[in-house]
Amino acid sequence: MTRLAAFLIAVGAMLASSYAQTQPREPLVAVLPLQGRGLDTNSLRILEDGLAQALLQGSKVRLLERAQMSNILKEQGFQKSGACDQNDCAVEVGKLLGVERGVAGSVGLLGKSYVLNLRMVDIASGEILSASQRTCSGEIEKVLTETMPLSAADLLEDRKDRNAKFGKGWLLWTAGGVAVAGGITAAILLSGKGKDAPTVSGAGTTKPPDLGGLDVSW
Repeated sequence: MTRLAAFLIAVGAMLASSYAQTQPREPLVAVLPLQGRGLDTNSLRILEDGLAQALLQGSKVRLLERAQMSNILKEQGFQKSGACDQNDCAVEVGKLLGVERGVAGSVGLLGKSYVLNLRMVDIASGEILSASQRTCSGEIEKVLTETMPLSAADLLEDRKDRNAKFGKGWLLWTAGGVAVAGGITAAILLSGKGKDAPTVSGAGTTKPPDLGGLDVSW
């Protein structure tokens, strides 16, 4: 069984290495200026920073810093100022920034509640990959400390990535199962444990030469 254990360890290491090599690099994301409804500019900038930090803590994306964004847009001569909450604007700015995804949306004050509407947009296709709509009652600090992390988690639930990872993981586990099953069978045959296997006989049965203790008839 020592050979079998070594074989299983080797298969496990091979699958782990293969899985690591096939993992895509985290997408580069830009948090675009949010549309504010009933909020001052300073509060919006703080919420945007909080959203960026929450996304970064999820370890699923790489983030373009705000200062770098401003420099790139100035170099590209982008004239639009203010929020960029529409998909076409997000795609336009995202292409200028060279990012793969952009986060766009709005934060509004309705009565005594804050409403967050956020979207993760694929820059290449303009497709909305994920979205979040959450409401927070009370002081605006709760939006930053409680609601924004939840919204970031919603945005990181990319259905395309989830389906791709599930499919890839299923194929790897299937391949691994086949390899392990084959290894166990080979180990049994090599160890001679098949010598007590019953003989299957029938009309016209012939018996092949001795195969090292393995009795096979057909």
